[in-house]
Amino acid sequence: MIITCPHCGFSADVSPENIPADSTEATCPKCKNSFPLQQEDVEGPPAASGTQPVEGEATCPACGRRQPAGSYCIACGIDYAKWHRRQEQARADADADAEQVTCPFCGHVQSPATACLRCGGILSPPASRESFAYAGFWVRCVAAVVDSIAVWILQLLLTMVMGAMVGLIAPNFGSESFASIILLGLFSSAVGMAYYVVFTGACGQTPGKMLLRLKVVRSDGTGITYGRAALREILGKFVSFPLTLGVGYLMVVFDARKQGLHDKIADTCVIHL
Repeated sequence: MIITCPHCGFSADVSPENIPADSTEATCPKCKNSFPLQQEDVEGPPAASGTQPVEGEATCPACGRRQPAGSYCIACGIDYAKWHRRQEQARADADADAEQVTCPFCGHVQSPATACLRCGGILSPPASRESFAYAGFWVRCVAAVVDSIAVWILQLLLTMVMGAMVGLIAPNFGSESFASIILLGLFSSAVGMAYYVVFTGACGQTPGKMLLRLKVVRSDGTGITYGRAALREILGKFVSFPLTLGVGYLMVVFDARKQGLHDKIADTCVIHL
């Protein structure tokens, strides 16, 4: 019988009489690697083993070689039963993965749904814009009041810390001087803008919107980036209130999709979760 090493391909014609009846492995004389030995049937009863040989031929599912039926492939050395178990496990794992979705905003893995259970992000956009539940003027006003209080507290605390640090670094820089007032004012404004841009860019929700289950999204329902959040919260809101005396905010009352001027500038809208 011809024995072929599955590791290096070395083949040798070995007489069945020279192979012990209970041998299950062979060692290649060329590469010194061991591999399962599938013996062919000779005259007489089959050797005692845990698996009875099967008459006829079989095709190895891994390498495709035709050979006498048995438990192992004489070419690549795989155990057929173990190979089939691995394939079934791989298919089961693939089916399990197919039943899970990953939120593109926070990375949470969950069962398929329209919104993420952790952050509320839209996982599969609605079929049409009309299916959104747009947030109206008054509920957005309440969220804005909550955010204003949170921003005021944050600005107060950080401005106090900033003033104390300036006093330690530059004692001659008076806290009541015009330059110090301008510096602290700019710092306070930067804190306020960072509050809205960071929260909106990260998850589309400021704490006020989280409390009332509102979310800022693109017009097609997808999440927004930090750049779009900055466009909406800085330039858009500057145009909506100081530049137009608040008319940009009042547009929410009359617009079919409840968009203010700052929403139209950034191509965003506020929806209920």
